[in-house]
Amino acid sequence: MATIKDIAKATGFSTTTTSLVLSGKAQNGRVSQATRTKILDAAQSFGYRANVAARRLRANHGDTLMVSVFMALDARAHIMMRFLLGMQDAVKKCKQPIELVIHSYKSGRLHTHEEALSLTSCAVICNANEDDLQFLHTSHISVPIVLCLRESDKFSTASIKHSSIGEMAADIFARRGHKHAFVLDSTKYFAAMNQWTGRFVEVAKDYGLQITHVHENEDLTGGYNAGIALCNMQPRPDCVFVISTVMALGAMRAFSEKGVEIPQQLELISIGVDGAGVEAFSNVSVSTLFIPMEKLAEESLDLLLMQLGGKIDAPRHVELPVTYICRESCGA
Repeated sequence: MATIKDIAKATGFSTTTTSLVLSGKAQNGRVSQATRTKILDAAQSFGYRANVAARRLRANHGDTLMVSVFMALDARAHIMMRFLLGMQDAVKKCKQPIELVIHSYKSGRLHTHEEALSLTSCAVICNANEDDLQFLHTSHISVPIVLCLRESDKFSTASIKHSSIGEMAADIFARRGHKHAFVLDSTKYFAAMNQWTGRFVEVAKDYGLQITHVHENEDLTGGYNAGIALCNMQPRPDCVFVISTVMALGAMRAFSEKGVEIPQQLELISIGVDGAGVEAFSNVSVSTLFIPMEKLAEESLDLLLMQLGGKIDAPRHVELPVTYICRESCGA
């Protein structure tokens, strides 16, 4: 593993200057931006990321590891609660003392938190959009970073096979002989969610299914409004793919009011991101494609600890399976 002396020799700067840059103490004009950039580029090429974080940990935090979770504070906050609970459980199981710090950021504005990223021991980034990923991939942040539910060649990732969600739902509906699918999606653009519904539409069309795609607010009211619209359609769709359980519950209230029987007249599958368990206890229990957010948190922490411990150098990618949980709203 490269040392400060190795990087100093490669860049032509003194070990003092190199140490200042790598420890994050070269701000406020003490070292020029050009110098910092050259040293950080060299550190990255030498695979120095884990050493920088470990040194910062020893110098500033004693035996306690600071793990920062950055999450966009938007409509996906209810999903992230499962991730945070999973991270909390993983921290409790860890033998090393860990301080878990939560940073909220506005989607597309992660770059405004660059200083916080530089000062932590390591970080998990959740909900990153295209602008946030662009910032991360062009920055010189030298601490270990894991991206959750995103893809990267530069950073380790804990994710799922996004295409499998849409494919599984379309396969199930096609096997059950359905001909017209109603896709209930969010009005807001979220990269992962759009991958899920986009792939569903592709595969369903390959099976010959007609598609009606509706966007609504991702809440009970949005689901209810979409459900009413579906009930009024002629001819009426015979299956529904819903982006979240909360929207599914709103839609099912509308179906009940309109006398549409589930699953006799209409089958429904929801993506299981909420984790509250209500899908199993609704009047008609909801079949879900379950995303293991808690396990993603555990894997994210493991990846960070392996990087800090020097057990992995190159980015490592963990891909967890999505599970279909068959309930009353749609058979297997």
